Amino acid sequence: MKRLLLHPSYFRWLERLLARAHTGSAKALAFKPAESAAELERIAHRAQSASRDPWLGLSLGEAIPVLGHGPLSALLATAATMRSALEDLERYASLRAPALRFALRVRPRGAVLELRPNLAGAEKAERILIQAVAVLLERLFEALLGEVPQGLRHGFPWPAESEAPYRRRLRGAIRFGVPLYALELPSELLDTALPGADPEAARNARRLCEALLARSGIAERPTSAAVERLLWQAEWRWPALPELAAALSTSVRSLQRALAEEGTSFRALRERVRAERARRLLAESELPIGQIAERLGYRDPGNFARSLRRWLGDGGRRLRARLKALGE
Repeated sequence: MKRLLLHPSYFRWLERLLARAHTGSAKALAFKPAESAAELERIAHRAQSASRDPWLGLSLGEAIPVLGHGPLSALLATAATMRSALEDLERYASLRAPALRFALRVRPRGAVLELRPNLAGAEKAERILIQAVAVLLERLFEALLGEVPQGLRHGFPWPAESEAPYRRRLRGAIRFGVPLYALELPSELLDTALPGADPEAARNARRLCEALLARSGIAERPTSAAVERLLWQAEWRWPALPELAAALSTSVRSLQRALAEEGTSFRALRERVRAERARRLLAESELPIGQIAERLGYRDPGNFARSLRRWLGDGGRRLRARLKALGE
């Protein structure tokens, strides 16, 4: 059974945003909530064309109410600390946006909130959603803390473009050409006590979120997680789909169907792991570019260079220099 990739309210907010600037009929602005990445991509193309706004996602992030996310908003608004708020966002965001998955990673030098869309083949929709999320996250910080904190750093997974539209909506630092959207924040921010903390209200909201999560059946994406884990464990081998299916005691067709139901594909997961491995090797090792290409399964250095530009926005040597200069 198919599930909506996003809560219907987000499509209504998109319709309202376009209605303010669109001169066409109301029918032209009506969007049926998407059940597949292909449907969502068609909506994204229609919306982009109607808006004539190259940065539609940023505008959408401003239009959606910052605490207009149902029970999840009630939970975030009553969290005790920023850490608990972000952990709740990580666990319960799928209640409103099954197409999106957040991952909070805490490191000694700071924390990183990653966004991993499961929208294989829906590049425009993914871009719009990432832009909207970036704006909404800063607005969430402002709602919970009373201000946008210092030290935020947004990383966008596409080549560099004009920063001006981002600067108008975002206060954090901006960079492009990373493997996936990530918001970096100072580690000390995690333990900041929130003025709206309400333990009893938070417990009630969390119980409701847990009940809805259990009922939805989207608490986890077990197949995607298992495939991604096997790809990382394979070190520098790149197991083919039949090998992964055998390791998971299923057939190739069943594995493909399960991944599609979770909004992704074997190819998309493999590309994600390859991009992250490439970034780490370029930033953290002195291996020649050719050896890195071989480790990632590329026989033709030219194909590897093209993949690097698609993933991270630049070729090997210049990308390595940039990553090392950034301290990645």
